[in-house]
Amino acid sequence: MMIKRTVVWFVVFCVVVVGGMSAGVQVGGGEQKGKELLKKGDIEINIGEFENALLLLSHALELLNNKSDIVSCKMKLGLIYWNIGKLQKSVEFYNEAYSDAKNLKLKEKYEECLIALEINRLYRKGKALYKQRSFINASKCFEEAIKSAEIIGSEAYILKCKRLLSVVYYEISDFENFFLLNQEALKLAQNLKHKKEIGDALNHLGLYYSMRCNYSHALVNYLEALKIFRDLKYDESISACLNNLATIHKYLGSLQKALEYQTDALKIDRKLGNKVYISMDLNNLGEIYRKKAMVEGDKTILYKSLMNFIDCLNIVQEIGENNTEIQVMNNIGNVYIYLKKYHKALLYLLMGLNKVNKHKNKESECMLLTNIGIVYSKLNRNFESEECFLKAIKIGERIRANHILWETYFELGQNFERMKEYFQAASYYEKAIDVIDHIRDHILLDVNKAGFSERKLKVYERLIKVYYYFYLRNSEKEYVKKIYSVIERAKTRTLIEVLRESRINISDMFDMNFKYQEIILSQKIALCLQQLINNEIPEFKRKMIEIELFELENEYRDLISKIKIFYPEVVNLISPGLSDIENIQNQLLDDETAIIEYFLGEKQSYLVVILNSKYEVFELPPKIKIQNSIRAYLRALETPSRKNFRGILASMRIYRELFAHIDGFMPETINRLVIVPDGILHYLPFEALVIPSSFKSNNRNYLITKYSISYSPSVSSLLLISKQKNKNHFEKEILMIGNPDYQTKSILSKDQKRVKGTSLKNIYKLQGYDLKPLPFSAREVKVISSYFQKENKKILINNQANESNVKNELLKEYRIIHFACHALLDEIIPYQSALVLSQNKDGEEDGLLHVGEISTLRVRAELIVLSACQTGKGKIATGEGVLGLPRIFFYIGAKSIISTLWKIQDKPTVMFMGYFYYYLSKGVSLAQALRLAKLDMIKSKFSHPFYWAGFVISGKCDYPLLSLASN
Repeated sequence: MMIKRTVVWFVVFCVVVVGGMSAGVQVGGGEQKGKELLKKGDIEINIGEFENALLLLSHALELLNNKSDIVSCKMKLGLIYWNIGKLQKSVEFYNEAYSDAKNLKLKEKYEECLIALEINRLYRKGKALYKQRSFINASKCFEEAIKSAEIIGSEAYILKCKRLLSVVYYEISDFENFFLLNQEALKLAQNLKHKKEIGDALNHLGLYYSMRCNYSHALVNYLEALKIFRDLKYDESISACLNNLATIHKYLGSLQKALEYQTDALKIDRKLGNKVYISMDLNNLGEIYRKKAMVEGDKTILYKSLMNFIDCLNIVQEIGENNTEIQVMNNIGNVYIYLKKYHKALLYLLMGLNKVNKHKNKESECMLLTNIGIVYSKLNRNFESEECFLKAIKIGERIRANHILWETYFELGQNFERMKEYFQAASYYEKAIDVIDHIRDHILLDVNKAGFSERKLKVYERLIKVYYYFYLRNSEKEYVKKIYSVIERAKTRTLIEVLRESRINISDMFDMNFKYQEIILSQKIALCLQQLINNEIPEFKRKMIEIELFELENEYRDLISKIKIFYPEVVNLISPGLSDIENIQNQLLDDETAIIEYFLGEKQSYLVVILNSKYEVFELPPKIKIQNSIRAYLRALETPSRKNFRGILASMRIYRELFAHIDGFMPETINRLVIVPDGILHYLPFEALVIPSSFKSNNRNYLITKYSISYSPSVSSLLLISKQKNKNHFEKEILMIGNPDYQTKSILSKDQKRVKGTSLKNIYKLQGYDLKPLPFSAREVKVISSYFQKENKKILINNQANESNVKNELLKEYRIIHFACHALLDEIIPYQSALVLSQNKDGEEDGLLHVGEISTLRVRAELIVLSACQTGKGKIATGEGVLGLPRIFFYIGAKSIISTLWKIQDKPTVMFMGYFYYYLSKGVSLAQALRLAKLDMIKSKFSHPFYWAGFVISGKCDYPLLSLASN
C-alpha cells in the first residue's frame, strides 16, 4: 500500500514541475511549492510515513531558495534517514545542514546538527562495540547518545538508542532493564507512529515475557509485531517473529504449530541468504523434532532432529556465531541423553560449557549445567551430578529462568530419591511444582495450559510417591492431606479459573470491538467447518479451507488471550484457589456422602477417599495396567444387547482393582459417591461395576444398587460450583429442544448462493455419522413435558429446534435446559464438537451449535441435559480431564450436567428420561433421581448396562429441584 501511494505522489509532482517550467513559472512559484512540500513532509513524518516524507522533502529541496528553509529541509532529511536506518545518508545531510547553518550563522540549527552528528557517531560506535561483544563500552556509548538526544528533545534519537541499549542489557542478562527500556521504547514509537520501531519493541517485549514464562503475553506481543512487519513487508523481522512464535508453541506443547511457524521462518531466511538466522532456524527445528520424538516415542524423528542440529553446528562454526553454537551443542547433548549415549552427550555438553565460560551467557550455562548433571546421574556419579544441579539452580534463581528451573529442581529431587534422602527429594519436587504452577498461572488459554502440562505429570507423581512412602512409614494423616493436595494440583486449575470467570458477567466488561471480532471469527470458523464436511469438494479446495480454518482458529485463540490481557481485572477476579480436606469435609460432606479421587501414574496410581469424619489413601496399579484392564470392558458396555450382559467377570475384576480397597473403609451410612476420575476413568461408568459378592445371586448388584453416583473434574471445582447459589427466581422451569429436522435441505454459502445436492444428513453420512431423524426424541420431549405446567415450559421441536432460536432464547430464565438431538464429537480438536440442530431456512446458521458458539451463551441452569450420543466424551488432556461439551456448559454457568458416554438409542432413552423426570418431580435429588431411573431400567427389558450406564451426571447434584410440579 505504501509503495503505491509513493508512486502516485511522484507522478503528481512530475506533472506539476514540468507543467510549471513550460508555462514559464517564475522561481518564486517554485519557492512557494517548496514550502508547501516542506509542510506536507512534516505531516508525513508526524504520522510515521517516512518513505512518503522522504519523497516530499527531496523534491522540496530542489525547489527551495530560502537558505534557512534549505537547512531545515536537510535536517529533516537527516532525521528521516535516521528513522529508516540509513545512517550514512543521515550523516551526509546533517553535515551539509551544519555547514550551511554555520555559514548563515544560524547558531541554534548548527548546534542541533552537531548534537545529531554526535548521537549518530555514538550510536554507530555502540553498534560496533556490541558486535565485538564489548557490552559495557557499548552501553556507555548508547547512554551518552541518549543524554545528547535529551538535550535537543529528539524522541526519534532517544527511541533507537534505548532499543539498542536494551539489547545490550539482554546480552548481559539484565532482563529487567531490557524490559523497562523496551516499554519506554514502545511508548516513544507509538508517539512517533514509527511502525517498524513499534514492531521491534513488541518483539522484544514478547521475548521478555517468554523468558518469564508468561506465554500468553508473549504470544500477543509477537502476533502484534508480526502483523506490523507483514504490513511493512520486512521479511527479516517477519522471520524473527515466526521464530519466536515457534519457540512459544514449543514450550506450550503445540508442536505441530511450532513446526509450521519455524518452517516458514526458515524459508524466508534461506531466501534472504542470512546464515545467522538460518542457523537459528535449524537449531529450533531440531529442538521441535526432539520434543516430537519424545512425545511420540519415535526414534526416527529423533534422528531428524539430530540432522538439523548438525547442519546448524556446521554453519555456526563457519560464521563464528557463538551463542547459537553453545545452544546447539547443548541440544545435541540432549539427543544423545535420550539415545542413552551418555559419554557422547557429555562430550558435547562440556564443549558447550567451555564456550559459555568464555562468553558468559548465564541462561545457556544454567541449561548446560542441568543437562551435565543429568548425564552424571545416569552414570551414577551422584556427587558431581548434585554439584552441577546446585550451580544451575543458583544461576537460574538469579536470572529467574523458570523454564529451566522446574526441571533442574526435579532432576535434583530424583538424585536425592535415588540416594534414599527422601526429605530433600520432596523439597525439590515441591519447588519444581511451585515453578510449574507459577508458569501455568500466566497461560490464559485452556488448550495451551493442557499442552504445557502434557509431560510434567511425572513431577507430581514423584512427589506423591515420596509422600506415600512417608505415610507408610509413620501413618501420619498429614501426608494423606499432602497427597490429596498434589493430586488436585496435578489436575490443574483451568476449570476452576473458567468457572470463576463464568459466574461474573465478564462479557459486559469488554468493549464492542472485541465482542464484534469474536462473533465474526466464530461465524467464519463455522462456515469453514460446514464446507470441510462436504467430501465432494476438490482436494485443492479442501486444503485451502483447512489452511484458512487453521489461521482463523489461531486468530480466535489469540483474540481471547488479548481480551484477558487488556482486561487484567478478569484475571484478578478468577484467581483460583485449591481446596483442602477440612474445607471439603465442612462444606461438601455429610454422613451419607463420600468423595473418591483417582490419580493414574506411570509407576503407581492412587486413590484418595474423603468422608466427613476421616480420609485415607490407597495404592493402585500403574496407569497402563488399568487402561488395559478397562478397554475391553468399555467395548462390552458400548455393545447393545437384550441378552445377559457378558462383561460380568471383567466388571468384578475392575471393581476389585479400583474399588475393593475402600469397601471396609466406608461406613454403612454412605449412600452417595462423588467420583473424581483421571485419564481413561473419565470414560468408565462406575455405576455399572458389579459387586463380587453378588455374582452368585439371582438379583445381581451393580454399584448403582448401593449408591447414587455423580462425577466431578476435580474436588476444588465441585466446591466452587457448590458455592454458587441461584438467588434469582427462574421465569420458567424447563426449555426442551428436541427432534431437530435433519431432512435434506439446501445450504447457503456465505455469498448466499445455493450449494446443490448437499445436506447435513448426506454430509455427515460421508463422515461416518448417521444423522437419521429422531422421532422418539419428540416423544421424549412429550413425556418430559407432562411433568411441567404449561406456563413453566417452552418446547422447540422440528424446525423450531434450530440454532438461531436457541441463541436468541433468554437461556438465563430456565432452571433446566434439555437437548434431545444428535451430537458431533471431535476428540482431536475438542472445541469443534457440536450439538446438531435444525438448519435455519434462510441458511444463515448451519445447524451446528459448536463449542465456540456455546461459549458465548450465558445460563444459570441448575441442570443441563445433553440427551445425545457421546456428549460426555472428548479429548482427555493430561491433568485437565475431558475437554468436551459438558465442560463448556460448566464454563457458561451450569451447575450440573447429564451427558452420555457412548452412542445411545432413542427409544430406550425415552423410557429412561421418563423415569428420571418422574423421580425428579417427586422432589428427590438429581443424583438420586438418576439412580432410581437406572434401577427401573435394570428391572425392564432394557437391563443391559448399555441402555442406562452411559448416562452420567457431573457437578452439584445432591439437592432436589423442589419447584417442579406435576400437572
